[in-house]
Amino acid sequence: FDLYPTHYTLAMMLLRAYEITPEAFLDDELRIPESGNGIPDILDEVLWNLAAWEQLQEEDGGIRAGVESYRHPWGFYFADEDPIPYWTFSADAEHTARFAGIFAQAARVVAPFSQEISDRLAQRAQRAYDYAYGLGLRSTGDSDGKEQGEMIYAESQLFNLKGEAVMGQRFEEAWDAWNI
Repeated sequence: FDLYPTHYTLAMMLLRAYEITPEAFLDDELRIPESGNGIPDILDEVLWNLAAWEQLQEEDGGIRAGVESYRHPWGFYFADEDPIPYWTFSADAEHTARFAGIFAQAARVVAPFSQEISDRLAQRAQRAYDYAYGLGLRSTGDSDGKEQGEMIYAESQLFNLKGEAVMGQRFEEAWDAWNI
């Protein structure tokens, strides 16, 4: 019913699990509605999570930081019958940068199974990155380091997805600056 900013962790963990051992995950093993579509069910779960965040992406690329209400639903009705009002948080540059990375990683991982989904997520990733970069977030420079981490993740995933020299250069500069 709600979508809180920390709910992104599920998609990140499932993507990581899949990338570590892709052969361990199959289509039609979890008995979910998407089973049998040619995409491993673990990735279907990632895509289900990301669909909500896709709906929160604005035209300028910014991604609203969640959906909430004044209380949790009672739970004895379906989501489409929920009578309580919900609102969205504003788009946030750091949150958007994080999703630039998640969308790019998901686009790369799902590409062998659906180029259409991959292309859609890749476009969203680039728009999200451009939004965060346009607001001054960088993977290097003086700051508290938090947004730096979100941007280096986005740049690394966009570089892995597209191979664009500018993303590789930004990632390498951040790597060197962080002395990793």
